[in-house]
Amino acid sequence: MSLTSSCFAFKNVSFKFGHCCKQLYLNAYKDYSELKQTFIKYQLKLSTCRMMSSKTMSSSTETGLIVPTFNDKVLSTSVDLNMQLVMEARSIFQTAVNAVLPHQMIWNKLNYDPKKSTLHVDGIEYILNNNLYVVGFGKAVIGMARAIEDKLGDHMVTGVLSVPQGISRALLNAGKQDMLLLPSSKFEVIEGASQNLPDKNAYKAAMEIKRIAMQVSGGDILIVLISGGGSALLPAPEPPVTLDDMLTVTKLMSRAGATIIDLNTVRKQIDILKGGGLAELAWPAKTISLILSDVIGDPLDFIASGPTVPDCTSPQDVLKLFSELGIKDAVPQSVHEVIQRKLQQTSSVSCSPVSQTTEENSRPHDWSHVQNVLVGTNKIACEVAFDKSLDYELLPLILSTEVKGEAREVGELFAVLGKFIAGAFITNSTVNDLESLLKTEYKTTEKNILTKAQIQEISDIVNMAKTSGRSGICIVAGGETTVTVRGEGKGGRNQEMAVAFALKMASRPLPPHVKVIFLSAGTDGQDGPTPSAGAVVSPEFLSLAQTSGLDAADYLDRNDTHTLLSLVDNGSCHVVTGLTGTNVMDLHLLIVKSNSI
Repeated sequence: MSLTSSCFAFKNVSFKFGHCCKQLYLNAYKDYSELKQTFIKYQLKLSTCRMMSSKTMSSSTETGLIVPTFNDKVLSTSVDLNMQLVMEARSIFQTAVNAVLPHQMIWNKLNYDPKKSTLHVDGIEYILNNNLYVVGFGKAVIGMARAIEDKLGDHMVTGVLSVPQGISRALLNAGKQDMLLLPSSKFEVIEGASQNLPDKNAYKAAMEIKRIAMQVSGGDILIVLISGGGSALLPAPEPPVTLDDMLTVTKLMSRAGATIIDLNTVRKQIDILKGGGLAELAWPAKTISLILSDVIGDPLDFIASGPTVPDCTSPQDVLKLFSELGIKDAVPQSVHEVIQRKLQQTSSVSCSPVSQTTEENSRPHDWSHVQNVLVGTNKIACEVAFDKSLDYELLPLILSTEVKGEAREVGELFAVLGKFIAGAFITNSTVNDLESLLKTEYKTTEKNILTKAQIQEISDIVNMAKTSGRSGICIVAGGETTVTVRGEGKGGRNQEMAVAFALKMASRPLPPHVKVIFLSAGTDGQDGPTPSAGAVVSPEFLSLAQTSGLDAADYLDRNDTHTLLSLVDNGSCHVVTGLTGTNVMDLHLLIVKSNSI
């Protein structure tokens, strides 16, 4: 995979503010800064150690740390700036994760009138009369199911959930009882997909979900809860493909650097329930899918491989992917057999949500009975991170919610941005300086990695920070990168990004009085097959590793970043949340702060 084709494909960028309102934004910051400085000087004259504002110290229940707000940071000069930024980054991340926990998001979408027994979902009305069935699969659905049962439990007949191995205990240990089902619950919960790979327990759950879908009739309502990890938790391979064959394909593609879109393209062609299969089995019952997105751009047909959405992929797409990834000869013969059989079929199902009949199946592929509703996204988490960063006197910018590409290359790009912003605090850097830095330190000339608009936004945000008296900047981004596995180590995409960032940052000393912190972590609390969600590092990480006799570049090359991070500074750089009960991909925070402004 080439550097330019894979790296940091920032597209359809979501900016928190546009060019048209930048001057307004800047003026607001100036007013805020002047007011705040006047207040601080008044407090200093009184020689008090505590602000009269109610916003002095905030105890962060999310991280277990006492997180200083901007008032405290102005006075607490003894606090190490590096440690302070790490605390702020952790707090911003945890606050963003809390904002996308499933309970509130589900309730926001369901308007239930118990007197009339009516349920309204995005303007569509459903009549409840002890006719509700619920199935779910994914890392976040146990909390979603609790929300459903709390609100609609009186009308629920039965339900089945396929959830990750150990998630119930993890949520209990984390004190998240509100996300656990009650003892009287009507749900059967099946835990499986250890290390996010399909297994026998996940297959058992898939068969139970299939049974319920086939059981419901025209007067029934089937609510389908979908979240990240749903593909691995709903394996229903189309014969003669076996569960082992499906697992082999997943591992082959993952090791070759396949994206989640690539993986789900294949899964939809070799699985009975994916690619709209679940909704077809439930017809003519009304089907409501409540979806928590873990896919860049939120394409409904690819989240958990789109079990309730018409499939727009084709067998030809699968063969093309196998060739591009160089795994065609290693793919099990049973998979090739299913793909070839589909290629030979004379008709196919359109991805348009309209009624039609195929020659192979007399039942119409009618999608009028299906309502797909997006309840949570990475964009929501990024916007909350934006808002939270304001509490720490940081000037925030949402750069993109669609970050993708090779993890280590994306980490290196964040390092280049960190260097530019750090230097710009000291000198009058321009857009041309950033473009030049990208060309010299980010080895590509074939195409722009960042758009002209993004480069301008980054330059503008630095100038805003300097002219408005802000002491720091927080670049917020989200998405999901990939890792091309070359070694046998233990790690994940976020930990790879963090280590690659630290290595790149160490190539050039930072200006005096400027600190840079980078956090990359998964909102689900699990980065690869490790107990960490990700990591938070500074440029000093490399020297800490060297002091311990560790070669960070070697660990990165062997995909062993989790081991490296565990050995450096007693593992203090790890971001460990435990399973969070949600999943809207990853968050990336680049914080640059100067104590000389």
